[in-house]
Amino acid sequence: TYSEAYINQRFSANETGGVIEFQGDFADIFEAENQEQIPMPGQSPHSANVAIFFDNQKVYLKLSANYHDDYLMNLGVDEDLDEFYASMLRLDFNGYYRFTDHLKVFGDVRNLTNEPLRFYLGEPGNIKQQEFYSYWVRLGLRLDV
Repeated sequence: TYSEAYINQRFSANETGGVIEFQGDFADIFEAENQEQIPMPGQSPHSANVAIFFDNQKVYLKLSANYHDDYLMNLGVDEDLDEFYASMLRLDFNGYYRFTDHLKVFGDVRNLTNEPLRFYLGEPGNIKQQEFYSYWVRLGLRLDV
């Protein structure tokens, strides 16, 4: 997905000459030279979901992959302080085995690769926040009466 947005021009937090003085008419802030083009916040340019599965009367198995590119989350006072959600590729697995028409065991394993949740400022090397949640497992037994 390609999308863009336009905002009023920002001036670097370290730049002292970036003060705009308005005298009466505010129309100047909407002029093209006073605007900045940015990626649409919250919009990932590339995302994908792929699954491989096997299914029959007794067994169901599925491995799925979910991917998204980096995307803009929050605007900073200048480009170097824009906050981005980093790209992520996550693998999940789920399935079940049916013992009888009334009894089956099932399971889910999420985030098999322990992919972190990561935010950065401006450039991918400027990590703002990184969180690891490990994998998540759910196992169960289902009885249909």
